Amino acid sequence: LEEKSGKEGVELALLKHPDLILLDLIMPDIDGVTAFKKIRQDSWGANVPVIILTNKNATDENLIEDMVNCKPFYYLIKSNWRIYDIVKKIEDVLAT
Repeated sequence: LEEKSGKEGVELALLKHPDLILLDLIMPDIDGVTAFKKIRQDSWGANVPVIILTNKNATDENLIEDMVNCKPFYYLIKSNWRIYDIVKKIEDVLAT
């Protein structure tokens, strides 16, 4: 499943309940942090595995606090990872 905006992504995730969410933080409509918080407010979404895959470094104090509270499985900077390694992380999360 794929959506082009944060708002649509949240709606689709809450409707379809995927096994894992791969989430960027830079999106149209609502940013990824806001989308992540909305997903975590749902009873299903409170426990769904989420991997952040973004170009945004987690250096801002508020962003760090949000990630601590929302608990993604991984926070991956796109430029630091090869697609093979990202797929491996996804497989590892789904295997747990």
